[in-house]
Amino acid sequence: MEEIEVRESAPSEYKDWDLLVENSQPGMLFHTGDWLRICRGTLSRDFKIYGCFRNGELVGGADVLFSLRTLNSHFDPPFKNKVIFATTG
Repeated sequence: MEEIEVRESAPSEYKDWDLLVENSQPGMLFHTGDWLRICRGTLSRDFKIYGCFRNGELVGGADVLFSLRTLNSHFDPPFKNKVIFATTG
């Protein structure tokens, strides 16, 4: 039986996230860890990447931007698809 785990990704796993984004059809520059770090610095927002792991392998996930001033999450820009899944396997 396959084990599925959904959890917040550690910063050490962001490289795996970027590879998933690069190799997934809906993946865009705006999903990458580098872009999210730019948003954190310029827009005063923090981010979290939630990964979906199948038997320990990252196969999907979502990134979320949070305002540093409030507890509200932001799902913008509107063209940004939030959920990424591996296109193979």
